[in-house]
Amino acid sequence: QRSNYQRRATLLVYLNDVERGGCTTFEGLGLEVRPRRGTALLFFPAFADGRPDVRTRHAAEAAESEKWIAQVWAGGAMGQRLVADGQPRA
Repeated sequence: QRSNYQRRATLLVYLNDVERGGCTTFEGLGLEVRPRRGTALLFFPAFADGRPDVRTRHAAEAAESEKWIAQVWAGGAMGQRLVADGQPRA
């Protein structure tokens, strides 16, 4: 069970070009990212203390053709700080 889990970093890598649609949109930031092969999008869905950053809520627009991505998350328990050496701290 991951009820206390929060993503801290998300990396999306776009694996193909999408001619129409397929954008990743961040409504709270007024940002739209068009998928282009070989590009990546890195964002941080939470603050250092694990509280979610609602500005980074995102949605994937439907693509008119295929859209391929690779995605990696890093996260941890809510209230647990991540520090420079990579070791979680309370």
